[in-house]
Amino acid sequence: MKTTCATIVLSLGLLLTGLTLQAQKYAYVNSDKILAEMPVVQQAQDKLEAYHDLLKKQLEEQQGKLQTKYNEVLEKSQRGELSPQQQLKAEEELQRDQENLSMNEQEMTVKLQDKRQELFQPIYDMVEKAINEVAKEKGYAMVFKAEAILFAEEVTNATPAVKAKLQD
Repeated sequence: MKTTCATIVLSLGLLLTGLTLQAQKYAYVNSDKILAEMPVVQQAQDKLEAYHDLLKKQLEEQQGKLQTKYNEVLEKSQRGELSPQQQLKAEEELQRDQENLSMNEQEMTVKLQDKRQELFQPIYDMVEKAINEVAKEKGYAMVFKAEAILFAEEVTNATPAVKAKLQD
């Protein structure tokens, strides 16, 4: 008798669990589409491009100065105006300048990455917050990124709701 009761309780528990899982609602969001349609994203992209152009201009100026210095040393050397010791010193300076230029190029890459993070992270956070709010309001158990879904039955597209939430 105890075994029969345990079996019935276990069966009811599994049945209720199955019904609960079936009752859960799922949705997906096309966050790439949402981001592409947000004016603030284009503004951030424009700011990032302007910052890139500024850094690139600074780097090009440094390259120009280095090229000019190299040409001057080369001309003086060809005219015989530099002693071997002066030529060696000039070559060492050019080498240091070239190393500094390479470091500045690397710093430019890091600065651009940092600027991208600074400009876009608040936007990503805003979209994530809107997704979370829509999920709670609509009672979704899970919200998936549309780009990752290969097949799904009975899944709601929550993209319009998230876009509306972002416009509030």
